[in-house]
Amino acid sequence: MGNLLTISIENALEKRTECPLCYLNEKDENRFLETFYSEWVMDPILRENIIEVRGFCRYHWHQLLRFAEAHPEKLGLALVQENLVREHLMRLELLRGNARRLTDAEEQRKHRCAFRRMLKRRESMVGFAERVFSDLRIIEEQCPACRSLSESTRTHIVVLIQMLVEDQGFRDAFRGSNGLCLPHLIDVVQIASRKAREKDFASIIDALLLPETEAFRRLRFELSEFIRKHDYRFASERWGSEKDVVDRVTLKLASSSSLVSLV
Repeated sequence: MGNLLTISIENALEKRTECPLCYLNEKDENRFLETFYSEWVMDPILRENIIEVRGFCRYHWHQLLRFAEAHPEKLGLALVQENLVREHLMRLELLRGNARRLTDAEEQRKHRCAFRRMLKRRESMVGFAERVFSDLRIIEEQCPACRSLSESTRTHIVVLIQMLVEDQGFRDAFRGSNGLCLPHLIDVVQIASRKAREKDFASIIDALLLPETEAFRRLRFELSEFIRKHDYRFASERWGSEKDVVDRVTLKLASSSSLVSLV
């Protein structure tokens, strides 16, 4: 195929990681962080878009901070945070004004029946809690970083499916790879079931599950070796590929991606 998207997947496969899509996701996330500090922080329109969704998800706030500390870029982060803090302060001041009504004696005296007064107060408390939730919560599903990564990951998956169907050489290479992490495997199967032709779906599944099964056999053996070599009787044996197996199994089971699911 030979375009940039297919080349990036081929390159990721050559890395022999536990999941080429996780590898690409990490590269895309780093690219987003670099773009954020080089373009977004100085663009008032883009900063306004961040304010509209109340910033980033918790994970990406910490990623932005780590990036800022490493490069350093804290001034850029401060410019965005200043706008967000100003907006949150305005909401907090409005909420504080509304909170006074909860203890307003005049409001309570309007209801003589103790039971009705209790119900009214409970409704006010619940309503106020809902207002705090709606006004202050981070809209994580609208996190600009998550949205960007979702779009790029979905594109990688669609291209991967296309390559498995159309490129015999790539299909053979994928069969000899370590497969995917389980979350990405699920996403690929789900998207393939909707986008692939019926006659291609079985070959896609076969190409996906063969390396996945072999990878789990290998990981099971490496875990057994890891556990065995922690026995004092075998502690003098040299470590092999099982040395970092716990890290790789964690990636295999849970993905290194911050995204929960694409489907």
